[in-house]
Order: sequence, then structure tokens, then C-alpha cells
Amino acid sequence: MISFRFSDKSTFFIPLWLVVSLLGCQKDEECITINQKKILNDRYYFLFDNQNNPINNSGPNDNYYLPDTQASGEVSFEVFNAHRVGDRYCF
Repeated sequence: MISFRFSDKSTFFIPLWLVVSLLGCQKDEECITINQKKILNDRYYFLFDNQNNPINNSGPNDNYYLPDTQASGEVSFEVFNAHRVGDRYCF
């Protein structure tokens, strides 16, 4: 039978390792400025880079195009309604 014995050092390092691990997992927030808001196929998008987006102008056929993922982001209905064009949105 194998038995493990914790020394005083291991009792110190386990909580220390846990704290360092949790602090190291913090995600940096990214922020964009909303240039346009679009509803396409009942999905809500913020457009933040009009130069790289194929639907940067409104038109009758823009419901068939999905925004470029590098120039836009899909958001929930609640988030979509809580922000306006020109707002800064962080995620």
C-alpha cells in the first residue's frame, strides 16, 4: 500500500499554487467602437470595422450576407438593444 505524507512545505505550496493559478487566468478585456448595428436572419451584430465588412452599406439584399468575423461580432438581443452606434463595447 502506498501512502503519501504531506510535509509543511507542500501544505504551503498547494494553496499558493491555487492562488497563482486563479490570478493567472484573468482574461484581458477587448473593447471596440460600434460603427453599425445589423439584424441579419434574426441574429444581432455589432459592426466595428466598416472597411473590411462586405455589408457596410444598407441595401435590399444585405439579409443574405453574414458579417466578417474579423469586423463584427454577434451579440444577444439584450446587449444589442443596450448599446448605440458610437458606443464602446467591451467583451
